[in-house]
Amino acid sequence: MKNRKLLLTLLFTALSICYILPMLDINTMRFGVTRGDDYPFHVARILSLIQQLKGTGWSQFVASFGSHEIFYGANIFYPPLTSAYPIALLAILFRSFISGYYVYIVLLNVVTCWIAYFCSYYVIQRSTIEKNKVKLAETGALLFAVFYTFSHYRLLCIFERMALGEYTALTFYPLVFAGFYSVVFDNGRKRAWLVAGITLLAYTHLLSLLLVIAVLAVLFLFALLKKRISKAVFFQLVQSAVVSLLLSLASLGPILLEMISFHIRSVHTYNLQMRAYNVSSILFDSLINGLDYRSFGIVVLFILVFGVSVYFSVYADFIKKNPILKLSLGLALFFAIATSTFFPWHFFQETPINIMQFPFRLLSFLMLFATFFGAVLLAGWLLLTTDRTKTGVGLIIVGTIVMTAFTMSGFLTSKVRGPLLYSAEAIEQSERYQTSVNKDYFPKGLTKEQSQSIINKVGYINQVEKDMTYSFRGNAAVFSLVIDQDGSRVDLPIIAYTGMIVKNQNGRIIKYKASARNTVQLKLNKGSYQLSVSFVPNLPMKLCIVLSVGTAICLITNCLFKYRRRN
Repeated sequence: MKNRKLLLTLLFTALSICYILPMLDINTMRFGVTRGDDYPFHVARILSLIQQLKGTGWSQFVASFGSHEIFYGANIFYPPLTSAYPIALLAILFRSFISGYYVYIVLLNVVTCWIAYFCSYYVIQRSTIEKNKVKLAETGALLFAVFYTFSHYRLLCIFERMALGEYTALTFYPLVFAGFYSVVFDNGRKRAWLVAGITLLAYTHLLSLLLVIAVLAVLFLFALLKKRISKAVFFQLVQSAVVSLLLSLASLGPILLEMISFHIRSVHTYNLQMRAYNVSSILFDSLINGLDYRSFGIVVLFILVFGVSVYFSVYADFIKKNPILKLSLGLALFFAIATSTFFPWHFFQETPINIMQFPFRLLSFLMLFATFFGAVLLAGWLLLTTDRTKTGVGLIIVGTIVMTAFTMSGFLTSKVRGPLLYSAEAIEQSERYQTSVNKDYFPKGLTKEQSQSIINKVGYINQVEKDMTYSFRGNAAVFSLVIDQDGSRVDLPIIAYTGMIVKNQNGRIIKYKASARNTVQLKLNKGSYQLSVSFVPNLPMKLCIVLSVGTAICLITNCLFKYRRRN
C-alpha cells in the first residue's frame, strides 16, 4: 500500500508538472502567464499581499491594491487564505512572482489529484456491487483523478480566464459531494469531508460556495423524494451545516457585517439567456477541443455520447445496477443542457441565481459528474474486456495528456491578448493592468464621478475638491494635510469600511462619519496634520474569528483524542 501511494504521488507530481509545461517559453526557458480575463485583479491581490507580508508580517483586511494603489477592502470580500496567500508566501520564498505562482499550481494539482482519487475511491467502493469492487475503485479513482484534474473547465479557469479563486475552489468540489454522499448513503462515515469542503470553499471563492450549496439543495430534495432522508440523515446534515458555518465565520462574518453597515456594490449581472450558447456552437467547439467558454472539451463530449449509447444498449446493466452512475450521468446531461440556450434561463433572470453571471460556470459541475461517470465506466469496461488493465489505463492517461497539449498549443497560438508575461514587473507595466480598476467592493449607488474620485485620490475640504494622494506606512494610509480654517469638513478619498481608525500625528484617534459618497469624513481645526487611516476589525468581526478558531481547535483536539483511543 505504501509503495502504491508513493507511485501515485510521483505520477501525480509528474502530471502536475506536465500541466504547466505549455507556459514554458522554450527559447528563453522562462515560464510566463497569459493575459487572462481576471489577471489584473488576482495579480493585484497577490502583489498587495506580498507587500503586506514583507511590511508587517501578516495580511490586512484593507490594504494597498492595484496599479492605482488605493486603500481597498479586497481581502474582506475575496478571501485570500487558500489562493493568494500561498502564492504570496511562495513568491517571497523563491523571490519571484512567476515561480511562486507556478509552484502553487503544481502543488494545487497534486492536492487535486489526491482529493479526487480518495473521494472517488471511497464512493466507488461503497456504491458498486461488483465482485472486483476494489480493483474497480482503484482503476476508476485513478482515471477520475486524471480526468478531473485535466478537465477542460479547470484549464479554462486558469489559462483562459485566470480566475484563480474559482480554479482553487474546484479542488474542493469532490470533498463536498463525496461527503454529502457519505451522509445520505453511508451513515456519515466521511461526514468530515463535507464540512471540510464547504469550509474551504468559504475561504476560497464565495460564488462557488453559493453554487455548490444550490446544487446540494437540489440533491437533498431529490434524496427526499427517494425517501433517503431519515431523521438521522437530516440531523447529520444540519450538524454538518452548523459546524461548517462556525468554521467559516472568520470569512463570512466580516463580509456580512460590512454589507449590513452600508450597501456594497454587488457583482454586475447579465442576461443569462443571452450569455448561454447554442448547441451547434457547443458541439463544434467541443469537437475541436477549443479552450473557450462554449466548449465542454472532447473528453467530456465523448463521455456523454458514449454514456448515453451504453445506457440504451445491451450493455446497460453496469450502469443501471449502480444507482450512483445513473445519477452522475443524469446530472452531467442536465448541466450540459443548462449551459446552452435550450435551458429556459429567462425564468431565472430575476432570481438570486443571476449572480452566477454566466451559465458557463455550471461547466464545473458538468466536469465533476461527467468525469466521475466516465472514469468508472471506462474502468469497468477495461476490467471486463482485457487482462492488461494497467496498459489500458496508461494509454488513456497518455491520451488525455496529448489532447491537453494539443488544446493548449491551439490556445496559445490563437491568443489575441498579446504574448505571455514573464515577470511581476511586466504584468504591472502591461496596459490592461494599468487601466484596470476593480469596483466590485465599492459602496453601492456611487456615481461614475464619485467612484473615479476615490480611484484618483481626490478629496474635499469644505466641499472644495483637493488632490489627496496618500502613501502607505505599515498597514495604514498616510495623509499630509494643511487646514486653513477651524471646523473644516474634510472628506478623505478612503472608503469608510466598518473598522476604519483615523489617528493624528500624536496618535490620538479622531472621530469620523461616512460622507455622501461613503468615504471617511471628519472635522479638523486650522493647522498641519499627518493623518493615518487603518482598518481594525471591530468586536463582532473579532468574535467571528475567535469562534472559527475555537471550533477548529475543538475539532482537532477531538480528532487527536479519538486517534489516541484507537491506538
